[in-house]
Amino acid sequence: PHPQPQPQPQPHPQLQPHPQPHPHSHPPPYPYPQPHPQSYPQPHPH
Repeated sequence: PHPQPQPQPQPHPQLQPHPQPHPHSHPPPYPYPQPHPQSYPQPHPH
């Protein structure tokens, strides 16, 4: 009779603490003015 294969215990990786998001990663709470597309010359699509 084949012995039951013991499941190899997977080594739990050390859970690294989630890095805090950089304060500049998220947009500011106030809506900053979007640049108007007509303010600068658009490259002509070929």
